[in-house]
Order: sequence, then C-alpha cells, then structure tokens
Amino acid sequence: MSIDGQYQRNSVLRFVFFVYNAARAPADSLPDVAAQVQILRDNQPVITTALKKIATEGVDLDRLPYAADLSLAGLPAGQYVLQVTAVDRVSKTSASQQNRFSIQ
Repeated sequence: MSIDGQYQRNSVLRFVFFVYNAARAPADSLPDVAAQVQILRDNQPVITTALKKIATEGVDLDRLPYAADLSLAGLPAGQYVLQVTAVDRVSKTSASQQNRFSIQ
C-alpha cells in the first residue's frame, strides 16, 4: 500500500471515493449516479473507464461509496493524475476530483 503517491510499474492503484447528497426526483426515489475514472499524463488520458452506475443498494443514500482498482502495468515511469468524475443523472450535474501520483 502506498500513502505517499509513489507506485511500482507492476502495481495496482486502489481507491475509494464518496458522492455526497446526490439528487433524487421524486425525493423518495433512488439516486442515479455514474462514475468514470481516468489516468492522465501530460493532461492527456492514458486510461479511461466506461461510465459505471454507482450501486445504491444497502448504502447510505446521502453518501454513495465507489471503489475501484486499476492496473498500472504497462504505464511508463513518470508523473500521473488520477481523475474521478461522478455524474448525477437526475440533476444533470457532475463533479471531478484529481490526485497526483508517480510510477517508479
């Protein structure tokens, strides 16, 4: 596990994020949020996942968790950015978060 943002080329990047207060219409329905993950190098995507619906079954609907892992195998050493985007399909809004990391 790396907490300093440095990974080996053959490692797997594991992460979790939460989507807070996703919209619901009507108010008693379930949220409809999808996530997309990108790894960028020099502001260009080198890995992009398909949009994936975030599960709502058995979770706190005000705090939707999403976890994933991405293989770093095949990526050359250097500086990268992990970008996660959540798309709220009810409110038709999105939010992104970025985190820098390096591959040794």
